[in-house]
Amino acid sequence: MKSFFALLFSDWRRKLVAIAIALALWTWIEGRIAHDAEVVLRVAFTTEDIGTPDDFQLLIQSPPGWVLTEPAVGDPITVWIHGSKSQVQSFKTKQCAANFLATFMPDEEKNLVTVDVVPEQLDWMRPGDAKLLLDNISEGKQELKQLVFERVKTATIGLTPREVLVDDQSSEAHEAKSGDLRFTPNTITLTGPQAALDSLLAEVDASYSATGEQNNSQLLTMLKIPKGRRDDVSQELGLNDRWKNKGIRMEPEFVLVDVMVRLKAPGSIPFTPSIDDLQIIYPTDPAAADDWELGVWEPGTWSVSLPDVEDKSFLTLSWVQEHVKLFVPLHNLDSGSDLPSQKVRIEAHIVGFQDPDEQSFFEQHVVIAPPEGSDNDMITVKEKQ
Repeated sequence: MKSFFALLFSDWRRKLVAIAIALALWTWIEGRIAHDAEVVLRVAFTTEDIGTPDDFQLLIQSPPGWVLTEPAVGDPITVWIHGSKSQVQSFKTKQCAANFLATFMPDEEKNLVTVDVVPEQLDWMRPGDAKLLLDNISEGKQELKQLVFERVKTATIGLTPREVLVDDQSSEAHEAKSGDLRFTPNTITLTGPQAALDSLLAEVDASYSATGEQNNSQLLTMLKIPKGRRDDVSQELGLNDRWKNKGIRMEPEFVLVDVMVRLKAPGSIPFTPSIDDLQIIYPTDPAAADDWELGVWEPGTWSVSLPDVEDKSFLTLSWVQEHVKLFVPLHNLDSGSDLPSQKVRIEAHIVGFQDPDEQSFFEQHVVIAPPEGSDNDMITVKEKQ
């Protein structure tokens, strides 16, 4: 055992130097052994004169009137190169990027063009190094890349409230008037791949259902009402990311949308009439006008509602007091009856409108009801002795 350690540590300085030289030589040789390596480029697109791409970017230019749809902008493209570790590292360190100028002359009726590309066809920023590294790739690794271009289409759309989904988080007592949005400007121009734009236009058209009900197309980004908001909101909205990701662009890029935030209109207005509020419809015969008198009537809480009218902002207690009247019809009673008293149904009527159309509208839509489950719309009348 002692002889082993003596042999191991004898002349240890020379042995340490030998080990260091061996490691350095192994590293030098390893750096010069050629192997396959990946370079990942991100796709970028332009329709203008092609410029200098960013590092690790493949910048593609199409002819005017065409747009790249596959691969999508931002997608990765893998290119295999073959070289030593030092060569690969040097190539990736600076100006590892390429351009590609697509040139084609399709028929006027053709809306889709596919271009096959191999890495050797790309305009590399370091063409000499790229040519050297693209040779001798292992068979089957360097796949053919397909670029798909679509003809560009343009459409103009007039904005309506159905193009915006409103996330209403205003205070409990308030609500956003999402059906009455204001747009500045109120018209936008959309440009993008024909198939994607046709799909967008079809969805906008489909937001009108067969029954006439308006659904939401969500063409623009969501309009968010801040939590607890009590006053009007103005926000700039852009094109929904769903359509932007399909290559569609909007001009202008943003539109200003104004939405009113108002106190919630109540579903119904309660009111409690007294017996003095009841108006009597007397018999047409003056001699029978004083034959009847009202009996005891305990007032209850009635309600006024407009279930079929969306905007109920006008519905207030003062409106009810002005336009809702309760009548007791005595004109149909038979004063010669053997009954000393009779029950009469109280009639609720809308009054006080000069415009016949307005009067007719409220008569058709206003619902006036006594307390639920009660007979408070009945009153006993007695024949005077």
